[in-house]
Amino acid sequence: MGLCVSVGCRPMQMTMTTDSGPVIRVGGKAISQTSPAFVVAEAACNHMSRMDYAVQLVDAAAEAGADAIKFQSYTAEKLTSKTAEGYGNIGTQSQYEYYRQFDRFGRSEYDELFDHAREKGLVPFSTPFDPENAQMLNSVQVDLFKIASCDLLYTDLLREVACFNKPVVISSGGASLDEIRRALDILGTAGASEIVVLACTMAYPTRTEDAHYRRILTLRQEFPECLVGVSDHVEPDPHMITGAVCVALGAVMLEKHFALARDMGGGSAVSMTPEDLRAYVANVRRAEESLGSDEVKVYAAEEETRRSARRSLVAQSDLVAGTLLSREMLGVKRPGTGIGPEHIDDIVGRRLVRDLASEAQLEWKDLER
Repeated sequence: MGLCVSVGCRPMQMTMTTDSGPVIRVGGKAISQTSPAFVVAEAACNHMSRMDYAVQLVDAAAEAGADAIKFQSYTAEKLTSKTAEGYGNIGTQSQYEYYRQFDRFGRSEYDELFDHAREKGLVPFSTPFDPENAQMLNSVQVDLFKIASCDLLYTDLLREVACFNKPVVISSGGASLDEIRRALDILGTAGASEIVVLACTMAYPTRTEDAHYRRILTLRQEFPECLVGVSDHVEPDPHMITGAVCVALGAVMLEKHFALARDMGGGSAVSMTPEDLRAYVANVRRAEESLGSDEVKVYAAEEETRRSARRSLVAQSDLVAGTLLSREMLGVKRPGTGIGPEHIDDIVGRRLVRDLASEAQLEWKDLER
């Protein structure tokens, strides 16, 4: 097949932008700084080239509350030489031996699988590792494309996915800011206008201390024209908190590996289980709810406690009308329904116009003008 860029691309569609930044819409869902984080269950090839496993992954992701499910689409012969050594979770076998186990899905499998995912309310998509697989995925009507960290500078692949005039998500693991800029320039020149940049550590698995989630803040500052999220390879923890941390830093897309179980081979050993994903999504949504507004004011939820727990100026003992008030005559006690203690300097030296019993709150009408 020839590259899409060699036969012409569709006209570039501009990203919708609001006062709070870009907005990307896929599969009826919005991805933006003001929308709930877009949670992607990264199933990769944890289907083990079995359709029944793939369908179970879709069902489990939907039940756990994910927004999307993502796979990986490659052909081992195009991806790696036969002598390339394994790394990370691949172990001691060659990369070729590893990847050829999982490259069996083609157009018919993805067509069936993605239709099922859409029926479950998920946005299905995949990472193509070569232009031909990008064309295949476009033929099954994916709503967006993903570029893996390892292919950030694979120019022909970037041009190919940009040509389809659909949102593009790029992982930035192992990349410098200049390399990210170069990738964005390639995508933009080729027609991509809706781009999400994911902070990522290119280590499988990633140690907690190597996650460096604060890069989310840097990417947001450096690339305001893009949305920013995270591709998270930190091993699942008992509390599944990493997504909540990233949301607090402003990530709008959260991608994390997902498998039916951790003992299925492939990348499953460093993936979330369905139970993990359920906790992950719940923590993310709770974090979003707790982040709330950035406006500093007295909120309705605070008013009752504010009145009860703040303090007022009170008489320390019985006082008679005409008393010239001194600091020693005044106490500061709850509730805060009278004159507040911040007015102490305005009260001292003034005369009472009526009697006050011990612990009675002062009111402005009690004071001589």
